Amino acid sequence: GIRETAIASLMVVETMKRLKEPEPDVKSKLVLVGYDNKHKLEAVKEVKEKLGLGLKEAKDIVDECVGRTMVVLSTGLKSKMDVLFNRFDPSIVQVKVIDDKEWL
Repeated sequence: GIRETAIASLMVVETMKRLKEPEPDVKSKLVLVGYDNKHKLEAVKEVKEKLGLGLKEAKDIVDECVGRTMVVLSTGLKSKMDVLFNRFDPSIVQVKVIDDKEWL
């Protein structure tokens, strides 16, 4: 009856209050943070396959990471960068998504 409907409505309202606001889809970068130097060939292959690059492009990116902390792999909306992030095997390369605002 009416009492059950009121209780159910109250439960829905309380649950919705606890939901977090969705993160805004902001401009972001996917960056290569590092890789195990002993497995450089695997790192090049991972970057090549996951980003659809040529062998030389992928090798140049991995080479650039040596002695630097981060190399930009891709830029775009955070939702797209998160999808790319999830393609990478963390046992081969370490990647990170950074908001453009944090990239200064």
